[in-house]
Amino acid sequence: QVQFRSTAAMDKPVLERLKGLPGNDTCVDCGAGQPVWASVSYGTFICFECAGVHRNMGTHLSFVRSLTLDSWKPEQIRRMELGGNAAAKSFFNKNGILSMPVPGRYDTPAAEYYRNRLKALAAGEPEPPAFQGAAPPAAAKAPATQGRGAQESQARRQLVGDSAARVRPDDEAASKEALLETSQKMRSELDRMSGVSSFMDASSSKLTQNHDKYNTFNAKLQSASAAMRALKRKLVSDEQFVFYCYCWFMGCAVFVACHRLGVFWVLRWFSWLPPPLLLFFSGFW
Repeated sequence: QVQFRSTAAMDKPVLERLKGLPGNDTCVDCGAGQPVWASVSYGTFICFECAGVHRNMGTHLSFVRSLTLDSWKPEQIRRMELGGNAAAKSFFNKNGILSMPVPGRYDTPAAEYYRNRLKALAAGEPEPPAFQGAAPPAAAKAPATQGRGAQESQARRQLVGDSAARVRPDDEAASKEALLETSQKMRSELDRMSGVSSFMDASSSKLTQNHDKYNTFNAKLQSASAAMRALKRKLVSDEQFVFYCYCWFMGCAVFVACHRLGVFWVLRWFSWLPPPLLLFFSGFW
């Protein structure tokens, strides 16, 4: 008996090989192109709409997996390799259930035999005896006095009872395992989204702090610029004051020298001086 333990996403070469099997380019139920889901129980490819129908039937009738989103066990991939849409259709047609509606087609002894045979071959177990071609189960006829609605209700109750009676422990375990795996995926995705949200909050807080620092630095820079302009104006006024004092001092020194020497005609030499100096000399005089 073959033991399968690991679980991993389906490799692209394996997926391409499965798509190349006869009939796997269309949905086994409705014929839609490019199917992206699969029924592991029958090794068939199905479309998105038919995958919803198969899920509603229950995992004891059809175990549905996504070809690209879900993880796959080696045993499940082996089922897909041993099955195929063409092989399933040929078996269903041979046993007269291919023309039945989808929900009822898979709740028949022939479909049950096909599921068990595919599962045994994938696990390396002996193939079950050949199917004897039992007729598909039909709902018991209601008395003629009952209306059509009562007949449909009775058939529905019988179908639900037969389906519940055929639930197997291994199918229940597979369903619980699939639900647990989906729950773990959703929990990990929520944790990842929470981490991304925390990172975005931290980044927003850091940007706010940097903006506040920039505003503070800009205010300090403007204050320093205003102080520099005021200092420049003060220095210019101080330079002018020093220049005026120097001119007054030089004028006084020249006048005193000329007065001591008695050479007043020397003052005529200063006629070429700039008007401020002449103004100082004339003012002192």
